[in-house]
Amino acid sequence: GFISQHDPRLLFGLSQDERAQWVEVTWPNGEVERFQADARAGATLLLRQGQGSAELLALERTQLPDPLTRTESLARGLKVEVGRPVPDWALRTLAGEETTMHESLQTGRRTLVNVWATWCAPCLFEMPELEKLRPQLAAQGIDLIGLNVDTDPEARIAGFLQQTGATYPNYIGGVPVIEQLFATDELTVPLTVLLDENGVVIELIPGWSAETRRRFATLAGAEPEVPTATSTSHDD
Repeated sequence: GFISQHDPRLLFGLSQDERAQWVEVTWPNGEVERFQADARAGATLLLRQGQGSAELLALERTQLPDPLTRTESLARGLKVEVGRPVPDWALRTLAGEETTMHESLQTGRRTLVNVWATWCAPCLFEMPELEKLRPQLAAQGIDLIGLNVDTDPEARIAGFLQQTGATYPNYIGGVPVIEQLFATDELTVPLTVLLDENGVVIELIPGWSAETRRRFATLAGAEPEVPTATSTSHDD
């Protein structure tokens, strides 16, 4: 706790004991001092150098905030937000034709946008599974599209798609989309964004895991299979 800029308290476990009879401290100057104390479990003691005895403090109980969920942590690293329209990113088709994000959306239907890259190992597992769910997603009023964010102009995008067997529409976003999608230098893919019928972001689905597979299956009205891979991150 010395020169701590956060909580200066040090926490000690007592295992099965109810109390400790003394506490020994080695101060920053090297001096060793033993404090006599009735240090009961749950007690908070104030130790002052040179006093030799501990002061029992009466503190109100506090509760630490819950850690961020995986989705909340992801959202902090993105520029897109739930409840806001998806940006009208400039995209290219595999044939090199220019289009935009909004032009790729179908009026009156939800859209599942899967963000991927050729260096993303979990994408090799996720994209074939999404391809399998495509008919069921469509039956639920959800269109499926892919969005590539490779920065290497020589990336084998078409070959990767052939390897995964993904036949749903895929677009190339590259660096411009990366700059408008991610708020940090960390590119976390796969990333899936669910849009409502008006192109508004209604859900962020991070990575590829048992949880994401269950969510995809729920959206498609299908039963999830056993997961085979997890998400990855890449600092570009």
